Amino acid sequence: MRSFSFVFSLYLFTLLTGTLSAQDSRERYALPKNTHAFTKALEKGTRTKEGKPGPNYWTNRANYKIVASLDPKTAIVKGVATITYLNNSPKSLRSVRVHLRQNLHRDDSPRSQKVEITGGVTLGDVTTWDPNTMQPTDGVRRLRRSGTVLSISLRKKIVSGGKVILRIPWSYKVPKVGAPRNGRIGEDLFYLGYWYPQMAVFDDVESWVADPYMGSGEFYMGYGDYDVSLTVPSNFIVRATGSLANAEEVLSARSRDRLEMASQTEDVVHIVTAAEVAKPGIMADADDGKLTWRFVAENVRDFAIGCANNYMWDATHAKTEDGKTSMIHAVYRQKAQRGWRDAAAYARHTIEFMSKHVYPYPYPHVSACEGASGGGMEFPMMTTIAAGNRQRSIHGVVTHELIHMWFPMIAGSNEKRYAWMDEGMTSALTALATNDYWKEDRSDEGEIAQYAAMAGKDWERPTMTHSDHYGVGAMAYGIATYAKTSAAFLQLRAMIGADTFYRTLQDYVKNWAFKHPRPEDLFATFSRVSGLDLGWYFRTWFFETWTLDQTITNVEFKDGKSFVTVADMGTATAPTTVEVTMADGSTLRQTIPVTFWMKGDRSKVLEFDGEVIKATVDPDRCAVDNNRRNDRWAK
Repeated sequence: MRSFSFVFSLYLFTLLTGTLSAQDSRERYALPKNTHAFTKALEKGTRTKEGKPGPNYWTNRANYKIVASLDPKTAIVKGVATITYLNNSPKSLRSVRVHLRQNLHRDDSPRSQKVEITGGVTLGDVTTWDPNTMQPTDGVRRLRRSGTVLSISLRKKIVSGGKVILRIPWSYKVPKVGAPRNGRIGEDLFYLGYWYPQMAVFDDVESWVADPYMGSGEFYMGYGDYDVSLTVPSNFIVRATGSLANAEEVLSARSRDRLEMASQTEDVVHIVTAAEVAKPGIMADADDGKLTWRFVAENVRDFAIGCANNYMWDATHAKTEDGKTSMIHAVYRQKAQRGWRDAAAYARHTIEFMSKHVYPYPYPHVSACEGASGGGMEFPMMTTIAAGNRQRSIHGVVTHELIHMWFPMIAGSNEKRYAWMDEGMTSALTALATNDYWKEDRSDEGEIAQYAAMAGKDWERPTMTHSDHYGVGAMAYGIATYAKTSAAFLQLRAMIGADTFYRTLQDYVKNWAFKHPRPEDLFATFSRVSGLDLGWYFRTWFFETWTLDQTITNVEFKDGKSFVTVADMGTATAPTTVEVTMADGSTLRQTIPVTFWMKGDRSKVLEFDGEVIKATVDPDRCAVDNNRRNDRWAK
């Protein structure tokens, strides 16, 4: 981003001195009233109007023990998931919901995009187990599948403070490369995402939230602990969410020594070099040609696995601002090494940048994996990224996907219903982290241009639209969720100042780490931390499709003074900074507070001593103005 130091102070001054009041603000700029469900949460004390969890806040949890295997020749994953579901809510639960997301690939499941039909998930006998004897009990009354969601009716309620243990055997065929967010490349590379039976979220606002997976929208997940074992051929390198718990059983002494070196040195260590790929000496010996990798993870919302028989492997570590370190891993094939050779360094910078500016990274490692999906996709401690040989491209995707470790992996929002909460924020921070890494000072002009191409069109949708409800293709979803929201957050950063912007995110993540924030919580946090009433701002950019168009319409020079007429021609509004160049070459600025426009005025005349020869609206190019052509006037 460009340096905003001067315009920060101007914007902040005008906002602070132009406090909104009921008399001069129009009703159209007020935030929509809270939903009935959110109002009830406020009354029950699980949420607060200040954007913090209330004294009665709770989250349910699910702990998983998964034993599974992958057969690369058939692409079949087979396993048993033992899930302990903890009901911390004040309600008794007669049934539970479980996501079977690979049922997206059944021929009878509704979907929003074309996918390979694999048959989806095959279930074995779903049973409950006694927590004391760990023996099966007859606790399942009925199963009912609807698309990718399995409802399990129980014979006995799960009382408040109680738990149920479910045992679910399942199998599925891994789809080919190009499947949404997971897949395989031949028999050599597999990325397992959304691959196991996962409990849906039961939260304090809406109770069960189990929207079906239709291919485009992303996910809402609860937190828990995982103990996962995967058996694969002995020549496969496996990276996964969680820490490797049996390194001595699956890795050679040489590989373990190099990993230890990577935890100590500032350099990137090559655990497996190009010359060593698929050669002996990487793995531990396996008499039957198979190895079982075991990973454990605490307090995460999902679990993913990347594995291949042709991975190169780099490692280093990051410092996370709290006196701790976190291991960094990058695995990729030889054909991708031109673009991926610095991926571990990119990942380290991202973890350190976000730990410094937002919240210390809390997990023991993070892995960037060349995977089998288009673009990139985030998982706790993991990301899958398509092959590529352009370093800047790989840097951008690695950075974006790893910033998702904070949004939504730590601050666990509902990605499906409010995709902008993680994608838009992550995109804005990607721009800032990218500038920091490359020591550049680029603005977000590209994303503003993308948004401007859609702004005001019939197919534009409000940013608050549910991911599955755009209905007009990926472009409307992508621009509203990524480009427009990123530009809106960066514009807000320019208005309130970088320090306040980061303090807000620090407060937000600290309060909502490993919980489930909603848009109301984020909006309230920005207003509380900044000390400004920002309801008008969030109404404008997240609930509406209003467009901003502020322009210079006229400049007159009379009696030694210049009169610059500024017009607000759009349906959105914002504080307006105008910079003029005088005949002697000096520059001056004035800022019109947003409250002036909100009273209904459509133009304002600014007065300057001397002759103005140039005038520019938004000289720092930080406003989300969809018509840049009329921003400048010259004599």
